[in-house]
Amino acid sequence: YVQGDKHYLEGSLGIGTASPSNLLTLYKDASQGNPSSHTPANATLKIEDQANTMYLDGNSIVATGGAAFTFGNTQAADILFYTDADEKMRIDASGKIGIGHDTPNVRLDVVHNINDTIATFSTPSSDLLTPCVIKFTISSREISWVFRK
Repeated sequence: YVQGDKHYLEGSLGIGTASPSNLLTLYKDASQGNPSSHTPANATLKIEDQANTMYLDGNSIVATGGAAFTFGNTQAADILFYTDADEKMRIDASGKIGIGHDTPNVRLDVVHNINDTIATFSTPSSDLLTPCVIKFTISSREISWVFRK
């Protein structure tokens, strides 16, 4: 129904579908791809302002323009990352990152199995003369390992 300059809809609204499953259902039978192979015309939703545009579909969010892509929360709340219906990583409200750990105790807290590789550091094969350096700094004390090919 219409009341003044406002339009009201009771029930569900479907765009691109005749059978919306939620209050608002947007559907498009296409995928925009990832940022390196982005096809804006395939996005389901486009949001834009004066200088930037964000495209969304069922499996990706791609932002274009010169401004930084901002993702976050205005309150002291954790940000969780899931895959395969299981939490894989979280950034807690204090900025600590937990990978495989839902209560990180230090800046980067990685839980792994004893036989797992935690991290791999490498240089491009075309740059074999440049050493790979792993450096840990605790207060003013520094421990470094230098690896050369």
